[in-house]
Amino acid sequence: MDKRFERLASIGKGQPLSSRSLFSSFFLLSFLLHFLSFHLHISTTSTKTSQKMTAVLSDLEQFIELRPGLFRCTVILQVGPLALPVATFLIRGNPISDTKDAHEWIMVDAGLPNRTSVVLSAMDKLLCQPGDTLKYLCITHAHLDHTGATMLLLEKYPSMKVISHIEEKPFLCEGKSFRSCVGDTWTFNIMKNLSAASKVQVPEERLLLLREGEEWEYSSLVKVIETHGHTPGKEGRNGLLG
Repeated sequence: MDKRFERLASIGKGQPLSSRSLFSSFFLLSFLLHFLSFHLHISTTSTKTSQKMTAVLSDLEQFIELRPGLFRCTVILQVGPLALPVATFLIRGNPISDTKDAHEWIMVDAGLPNRTSVVLSAMDKLLCQPGDTLKYLCITHAHLDHTGATMLLLEKYPSMKVISHIEEKPFLCEGKSFRSCVGDTWTFNIMKNLSAASKVQVPEERLLLLREGEEWEYSSLVKVIETHGHTPGKEGRNGLLG
């Protein structure tokens, strides 16, 4: 046991303490109490923040229609006292022939790794027509909070393609960490230190790489806008998402 704790324990047992030992012991006790108080404050604040966010988010853990054909689901990323909303979008594409009401669907970003079951459950409730299928998953950038369900979706929808920018390929296919990159913006240099090696391993044959201005099957619904800085190949999605 630490000598300071032994001295604290000796109080009340008739063993006298020197003034220096007494000061050291009470300083340690004060520090521990302040630490516990701070920790409890952060936990309480965090819970209250989450509760407030839950009250105002109509799309929390469910897909709601923002405009015809565009749906959004939000989950919460808890970082200390901060409750950060993380959104996933679904866009209804073309009807599938020889079915009654089935459509192709496009997803933008795959959510948090620890909330994949929530997103997939919400998705199943929306893609509920026999024949509904996810044809494309658009990854705006390869941070973990945007790629969480990628591997599960690749398995669930064998013909699905992943769309992203060519500069995101090493992070989507090779498990490369953003920490290995030299950034030219302060935002990237800060954010890269919060990342780890990706567990996402998209097969190259299922990856469709696009740059700004390039056409693809659903360019009329979703077009690519390059917004470099947050990551080397970050893309914005405009059109229905604009």
